[in-house]
Amino acid sequence: MNENKEPLNDEIILTDNAAKRVSAILEGEKKENHFLRVSVTNGGCSGMSYNLTFDNKEEEFDKIFESKGIKIICDLKSWFYVR
Repeated sequence: MNENKEPLNDEIILTDNAAKRVSAILEGEKKENHFLRVSVTNGGCSGMSYNLTFDNKEEEFDKIFESKGIKIICDLKSWFYVR
């Protein structure tokens, strides 16, 4: 193990502006009890495509985060790439 490397952070942190924007969109679209879902799928120029959507269903293997009052969900497979 290379001791010069810092461990990977196991959280997703939104900037203040991102949190305000997500809150405004959720409110504007009347999506109460929804959260931000972060996912990665096959496709795009690099072979992977990153997606941000709103969802209201948690799946069994989702990782759950919260940043600046926004609930963020990422499925385990996607978390491997997001991390």
